[in-house]
Parts: sequence; C-alpha cells; structure tokens
Amino acid sequence: LPNCVGAAVAIFNIKAGEPGCKYLGNRNAIDFTKFVKEQGLTTGQTPKEGACMVWSYNEGHVAVVDKVISDNEVETVESGWSYRSKPILRRITRKRGSNGCWGYSHPFIYFIYPPDPPKPQPQTYTVKRGDNLTKIAKMFGVTVQDLVDWNNIKNPNLIYPGQVLYIQVPKMEYYRVVRG
Repeated sequence: LPNCVGAAVAIFNIKAGEPGCKYLGNRNAIDFTKFVKEQGLTTGQTPKEGACMVWSYNEGHVAVVDKVISDNEVETVESGWSYRSKPILRRITRKRGSNGCWGYSHPFIYFIYPPDPPKPQPQTYTVKRGDNLTKIAKMFGVTVQDLVDWNNIKNPNLIYPGQVLYIQVPKMEYYRVVRG
C-alpha cells in the first residue's frame, strides 16, 4: 500500500527486525489499536525510536518515529494520507503541541512500541578433522580470541574433532544512509 498504513507497517516491521508484515498488518490506521495486545505489543505516550504513532479521525493516520529529538519532538518517516497520492516517503519533524496532537490536526492516540529484539541464542559447532580456530572464526565472523573466551580454551592450538564449540552470533548492525 502506498498510503500511510503501507509505509508504517513496512518500516515498523523492519525496525522490529521482522521481514514481512508480522506486526500491525493491512488495515485502517485507526484499527491498529484493536490488534496491539493480540500481537504482544505495548503502547504509551513517550516517544521511542521505531514506535508507530497513531492518530484518530475517520480512518486515522500513522507514522513511524525514526529519531527522538526530545520528549516533545520527533522525526518521523511517513507516506501521504491517501492511497491516491504518489507513493513517496517523507521525513517530518513533529512537535507535541499543548493539545497533545503531535503536529497533526487530529487527536493523537498513542505510540505503539516495537517488541524487544530477540536475544541471540548461542550456536554450537562441532569441530571436524582439519579445522582450526582461525578457520572456524572466519566461518562465523568472529575472532579467534572470541572462540577462546567463549569456550574456555586453554591452548588455542589444540582442538580436536568432535569437540563442541559455543558460538555467539554477532548482533546485526544497521547504518542510516545520509545525503553525501
């Protein structure tokens, strides 16, 4: 959908680390409020990066907080309010007004917070004949010292086939592309 719902669902799920549309879904913006608890999401009045902002009126409007400037000012990424508008994303700085509307003429309901990212589970690797820690470290994108530390290896030059090593998968990092 090229409207605010399509943009918000895509961006919210990306920021939550979920490909596809696991959270929020294809519905009117105002209907997001009906599915929050069912999807295990929480809400509040404090802005947080990645949160979906929800306004009420008719079908509503939604946007995703890309950056929190202060408790009363955020930068959002959002689309137009109509499926008839061109499917463009825009960055808007929104300030919480004395009426609580966050720079939009309709009443603000709340922020829907993305779920906490899943904790990475350590993997195991069973050493095969011909393996060494350097080769294993390269396979998993970690250092030899990481393998030594995680597995309490006394002699890094001495591993044996059948030995089970614990590997902590590195956390994915994101980079926000800026002009230039």
